[in-house]
Amino acid sequence: MDTRLDKLVQDSESLVILPDRRKIKCLYTMHEMPYNYDVVSQYLSGSKYKTACVERLLEEHKDYIVDVSASSQHRNQLFCKITWRYINKNIDNLLRHLKGRRFQKGLISYQQCKENGEEFLPKSGMYKKSNFFRESPSARTDLENQSDEVMESEDNQKPSECIPKKKQRIY
Repeated sequence: MDTRLDKLVQDSESLVILPDRRKIKCLYTMHEMPYNYDVVSQYLSGSKYKTACVERLLEEHKDYIVDVSASSQHRNQLFCKITWRYINKNIDNLLRHLKGRRFQKGLISYQQCKENGEEFLPKSGMYKKSNFFRESPSARTDLENQSDEVMESEDNQKPSECIPKKKQRIY
């Protein structure tokens, strides 16, 4: 019949030709459409299909990609536990992140930690220091209290001691 349509169905894992050869069914959304190239290509570029693809990818990668759209600050975004990054909730951005260098390197180390039974510590953003994750919250508050004491002791100094001296330039 139509070679373009047959190629499109073979390339897509979500489309199946029904036995009567008159309809095509999408396995992600269970949508049935006529055996017509224009109709199928229009459906594949639609928002309902793209949303279903994102949900399918989320289900495949649910161990390390989390939907945080319930959050008031990050609506329509996903959070990656491996790279500690927010990703927009559309198919293009999600695929780009999953195929990216940073995610692939992090995924390898995540799988190694999982095999060894170790705790995975992401190496990204402001959490590059591994001790941030290992310290208990009480230890962090102790450090904050110590820094407050240092700040108070600096306040007791004379004003001239607080101002850093300028370096003299030698010409």
